[in-house]
Amino acid sequence: MRLPASFVFVIVGWQTADLSLAQDVTPVAGDQTRRPRAASQVNAGQVDTLQVKRWIEQLSADSAEVRRAAVDGLSRVPLAPPEAVPALLRAAREELQTALELPPPSDQGTPSGRISLVGDEVSLERIKANVPDYIDRPFVLCGSVRLSDHYNYGYWNAESTHFALQFTPLGADGVRAGSERAVLYLLRQRGRRLEEQIVRLAEHGIEQAVVRVRATIVGYRHRAPESWRHMEVLDWQLLNPRTGGWGPWAYAGFDLCFAAIKNAGDDAVGPLVDLIAADPQGRGSIDGVMEAAAVRTLAEAVTEHAVELGHVSLAIHEAQSSTENLEARQRLALALASIDEAVRSAGDRQPPAATRTSLRPR
Repeated sequence: MRLPASFVFVIVGWQTADLSLAQDVTPVAGDQTRRPRAASQVNAGQVDTLQVKRWIEQLSADSAEVRRAAVDGLSRVPLAPPEAVPALLRAAREELQTALELPPPSDQGTPSGRISLVGDEVSLERIKANVPDYIDRPFVLCGSVRLSDHYNYGYWNAESTHFALQFTPLGADGVRAGSERAVLYLLRQRGRRLEEQIVRLAEHGIEQAVVRVRATIVGYRHRAPESWRHMEVLDWQLLNPRTGGWGPWAYAGFDLCFAAIKNAGDDAVGPLVDLIAADPQGRGSIDGVMEAAAVRTLAEAVTEHAVELGHVSLAIHEAQSSTENLEARQRLALALASIDEAVRSAGDRQPPAATRTSLRPR
């Protein structure tokens, strides 16, 4: 099933949790993103209800550090309570507002001749040799990007929803590594900060920005053997030219909120469907990204067997029947089509159901 280009924004960035159907939103080992100590020491098997309640209360704290520690803790709970979901959605919106703010002018991303490779980077040659291993699964690339007007294969006619970036892999010496190149596609609503930094550098004669990106090959967009070179950006880090190190992942906090929401299992379905069906009056870029994350999270929950597809379908149909707003009904219909497509794409790459172990929370 081919979805209309007008709805591409809803399903992209599946990060499982931003489409990454299996994305680990925890910052990659070795990066320079700070993680609160209290959150990193959580042992899900020893979490008690009092601690979970404390984390839920801390989601309303003024301190971003405290909020992120609470989100991190809840993301490690095997089955988050239903009352955590609304609080996590509010925390996600706070994180998103920060992530969408345009940064002040800086030299971040400027090539410096030296790059600190973390060790988790994957070469394009390795991806080319093992494409099925990277479909709907996150991986990290390191290299330079510049704006492009190349839209092809599953991203044909996606100019209105995505930025296109020409990607060239780089080694630790800052020199091109290997002979392969790729085209990266980044949701416009989600990628405004990166696009603005690339433009700023270009205005100063610096044609490419050096980045680490978390990316995936989106299954339903992979339509030909050679289309593996067309990848979806889930998150990114910019090079610090003075140290050769990396800035924080742009969406780590936001994606972690939705990873924690997914842990609520069936109790997350209603609030996520309500988010998709929200009144379209006054909707802005934040609402679009929140909606895309809700669809992505529902798709992940179904493909990971945390919830049943029938439960999600029923909730969406009930939401459609309870609203008279045509735009909301259309968004709900397209959301269900996106989830169905993701489930089919995942099913094509999995063994028969009888041989799989269900991950549904009990």
